Amino acid sequence: MCPITKKGKAYKFEVPIPEGYAVYGVTLADQVKSMSWLTRDTQYVCLLPLLTVREVVDRINALIKI
Repeated sequence: MCPITKKGKAYKFEVPIPEGYAVYGVTLADQVKSMSWLTRDTQYVCLLPLLTVREVVDRINALIKI
């Protein structure tokens, strides 16, 4: 799970969420976390495009290789 913030700072691990979705802003790929969806009381909001998800995964992979 990666957090989403409404205001990006042009940081290299931010991935913008395309316009027209229920959420907006940027994902913070360098802050990926493993947590329980049940204990965090999360809710499904929308499905992002595969290209956006792939970009987040690519940036996470770049962090792992460092």
